[in-house]
Amino acid sequence: MLDYVNAQAGNRVRSETWDYNLHATTVLFELPAGPLNAAAGAEYRYESGSDDPDELLASGRANGGFVNYRPTTGAYSVKEAFAEFEIPLLAGRPFVRRLDLDVATRWSDYSRFGSTTNSQAGLRWKPVDDLLVRASWIQGFRAPSVLDLFQGAVSTGELTEDPCASTSHPTTATLARCAALGVPADVREFGGADVTLGGNPSLRPETARTRTVGFVYDPSWLPGLTASLDWYRIQIRNAIGERSAQAILDACYKLGDPNACVLITRDPDYGFLSNVDATQQNIPGGLETVGYDFSLGWQRQTQLGRLQLRWDNAYVSYYGELGKPSPGGSLPDGSLAQGNVAGINDATLGYYGVVWRLRSIMSLSWQRGVWSASIDARYFSPITESCQVVIGVAATVGDPALRNLCSDPDHVEGAQPMPLNRVGAVTYVDLQMGWIAPWKGRFTLGARNAFDRGPPVSYSAAANSFFPDYDIPGRFFYASYRQRF
Repeated sequence: MLDYVNAQAGNRVRSETWDYNLHATTVLFELPAGPLNAAAGAEYRYESGSDDPDELLASGRANGGFVNYRPTTGAYSVKEAFAEFEIPLLAGRPFVRRLDLDVATRWSDYSRFGSTTNSQAGLRWKPVDDLLVRASWIQGFRAPSVLDLFQGAVSTGELTEDPCASTSHPTTATLARCAALGVPADVREFGGADVTLGGNPSLRPETARTRTVGFVYDPSWLPGLTASLDWYRIQIRNAIGERSAQAILDACYKLGDPNACVLITRDPDYGFLSNVDATQQNIPGGLETVGYDFSLGWQRQTQLGRLQLRWDNAYVSYYGELGKPSPGGSLPDGSLAQGNVAGINDATLGYYGVVWRLRSIMSLSWQRGVWSASIDARYFSPITESCQVVIGVAATVGDPALRNLCSDPDHVEGAQPMPLNRVGAVTYVDLQMGWIAPWKGRFTLGARNAFDRGPPVSYSAAANSFFPDYDIPGRFFYASYRQRF
C-alpha cells in the first residue's frame, strides 16, 4: 500500500542571465579646485527563468493536496547607458575648504516597459576643516523581476479568520458591510481559505525620489570624536508588494476598502471563504518614509589599552503612503489610506509588518595587545499593536477579565472600535572576548543576549508570541577559532 501511494514529484527550474557591459573612466581636465573625473558605459542584459512542475505538483495531488502551483516562464531584456562626473567646484577659500558636485544619469530601455532616464546629484561642502555638509537628490527606477511578473499562480491553504463569522465577534459596522456584500448572516468559520500567490504580468515599474541632507563633525579640539546626522525622505510610486490574506479580509469587512473586497471569493451556496487573491501588486498610494540616522563615535589610546565607543541610531518619523494621508482617507484608486504606521503593528496593514520607530546599537570595545573584549547593547523601541485577537478570545470563552491583557481595550479610531496594546521596549546585551595566538590563530568566546532578556509577549505577531525581529528566547553562547596562513 505504501508503494502504491508514494510518488516522486519534481520540477525543473532554470534561471539565466546574459550581461554585456563596457565601462571607461578618465580625467577630462584639471580645474582650479582639482581634476574633473568622468565615467561612462553601456550595458545589455537579458534575464529569463522558468519553473516547470510535473503534473503531480501542478494538480495539487502531492503532499496531501494542500498546495498546487502552475508553471513559471518569462524573460525580458534591457539596454542601458550611463555617465558620471565628479566636479571639484571650489577649494581653499574662506568658509569653503572644499566644495564638490557629483552628477550622474542613466538611460534604460526595457523590452516590457519602454525607456526611462534617471539622474542624481550630490553636493559635499566643507566650510571648515572640522565640518562636512552633504546633500543628495536621486531618481530611482526598479523594474519587476521575472518572478514578480511571471511566477505561476500558487494556491495554498492558509489559516485565516473570517471577519463576518460570529466566532470573530464582528462589530455592528462590520456586520453591515458583510450583509451589503451578500455574506449570509449565519456564515460559518472554516478556519481558513485558499490563498492565491504568484506573479502579476500587469505590474508597473517602481519609480523613486530620494532626498538627503546631513553633516559629519570631527572636532579638532576633541581628537577621536566623530558625530554625524542625516535626514532622508524616500518616495516610491508603484511600489511592488503583496498583502497577507488576513490583511485583505480585514481591510474589506472591517475598514470598508472596496479594492480589497474584489480580491475575495466566497462559496456561492453557503457563503464561506473559498479564495483570497494575494498575488503581487503595485501598492495603492505608493510608499513614503521620512527619518533620521544619527551616529556618534569616539576612540582613545590609554595606558590600559585602546577604547572605542560607537552609537548608531535609526529613527523613523513617517512610514506610509505618499503625501502622508490621514488614516482612513481615500487614495487615488479608491483604497483606504493606512497613514503613518511607524511604531504600529496591525494585521490590516498587510504590506508593512513592524516598522520600528527607533532602533539603536551601542558598542564599547577594548583592545590591548593580543587581548580584546566588547559589550554591545541593541535597543528596540516600544510598539503599539492591535489587540483584537484578545478581545475576540475574551468574548468566545465568556471571560471579560481577559480584556485587561490589552493596555487600551476600549480604544476607538473614528467610529470603529480598535483595541490596542503597548509592547514595551527591549534591550539585548551581547558580550565577547578574544585572544590572538602567536601562530596567527584567534580564539573568541561570547554570549548573545547575555542577561537572558526574554522578548515581550505580542498578541499580533503572525506566527509566534513575539515579533521575529527579537532574539529567540534564551542566552546563546558561542566559541570560535580562526587560523590565518
